[in-house]
Amino acid sequence: MRRVAPTWLAGYAGLILAVAVVVNLVTQLSRVAYGLVLPSMEEGLGLSHFQAGGLITVTSLMGIASAFVFGMLAPRYGSRIIIGVAALANAVAMAFLGASFSYLFALAMCAVMGFTIQGCTTPVMGLLSVWFDSQNRGTAAGIAAAGGGASFVVIGTLVPWLTGRDPVDGWRHTWYALAAIVAVVGVVSLLFLRDRPRDPGGLRAARGAWPLEAYREPLVWLIALLAFCSGWTTGVYTTFFGLYLEEREVSLSTIGLLFTFLGPLGIVSGVFWGTASDRLGRRAGFFLSFATLGAGSLLFWVAPVIPGFVASAVLVGLSFRAAYIICAASAGDYVPPNFSAAAFGLMGMGAGLGNALGPLLAGHIADATEVRWVFVLATGAAAFAVAASTFLKDPRVRGAPPSEGAADRIRFTDPRSP
Repeated sequence: MRRVAPTWLAGYAGLILAVAVVVNLVTQLSRVAYGLVLPSMEEGLGLSHFQAGGLITVTSLMGIASAFVFGMLAPRYGSRIIIGVAALANAVAMAFLGASFSYLFALAMCAVMGFTIQGCTTPVMGLLSVWFDSQNRGTAAGIAAAGGGASFVVIGTLVPWLTGRDPVDGWRHTWYALAAIVAVVGVVSLLFLRDRPRDPGGLRAARGAWPLEAYREPLVWLIALLAFCSGWTTGVYTTFFGLYLEEREVSLSTIGLLFTFLGPLGIVSGVFWGTASDRLGRRAGFFLSFATLGAGSLLFWVAPVIPGFVASAVLVGLSFRAAYIICAASAGDYVPPNFSAAAFGLMGMGAGLGNALGPLLAGHIADATEVRWVFVLATGAAAFAVAASTFLKDPRVRGAPPSEGAADRIRFTDPRSP
């Protein structure tokens, strides 16, 4: 009988992947929740719009810094410990944020939350390179990233229910509930994650080493540049999406419907782009995904009518998570898998910088001209990434990845192995 499911799905690698899914889910919860709880937080803490925006800004900035820090620490001290401790610290910060009664205290808790989020995401996505060979990493990364898309469903259900039951303190209950969820995932990570299979195969770099090799590899920096372009394009697009449609006199309900396309499409397309990069190569995956993302952004500018907006939302929804997934898949292609978290952390830092700087420059352009011109800026970054991706070499040209064949062996791994 023909095997339908991959062999690793029934092995311990399947459990590693399941934990990666829930880690991606919980690390996105706070980011998605901000948009729904901020109005209540403003009223409850007496914040101005500027102060409320500052909470999000400090969360983002701390995330950029921590992507690099935790990517460097994971190979040294082990991904399991980093992920578990970071998740528990994130849960504590969430709980204290819910109990906060001053802006400065809330700002400090948001800083801790932003820093510890990447302490979960960066090591867990880097861990996939250790447990999966280069022919399955993209698929695994796509499945893991689906957890982030599912956060829209969780928040969209949980927050309205909690705030509806208690309009005054519902936002506090939201942070308490999210803290409990994250704490459970932190404990699960400590119990079930493993830094490597018992037989590490080609894992030449011993745990405990500093991942300097990851920072010396030019192709890792090239992929970090591609991640910067992805963060830039998606940051500009999502920031000015609603504002531009309002200027075109599109109803709020239609805007909300179009925006909701992004989450489900991101879940569905994640596995597609990951698998495509496994089959066609990382270069082709980046090239095609950025071409799709650029086309979606361009449509907003050249076709300012409802059919154009719908087509744009679909194309962007199908591609806005692609770079994250392919970056995770490629992190172990160009460096020893033990250093993949460091490589992915560098890529994550690039994406964070793009996401922070793109909307800032786009805002100045919108003030000086018209909002529609910001989508030219977004399209330009995607077009640059399409061109830059052609310089990415197939890792097979440089020799087999160090973890080649490891996925075939992990079926026999003892779950209790360190």
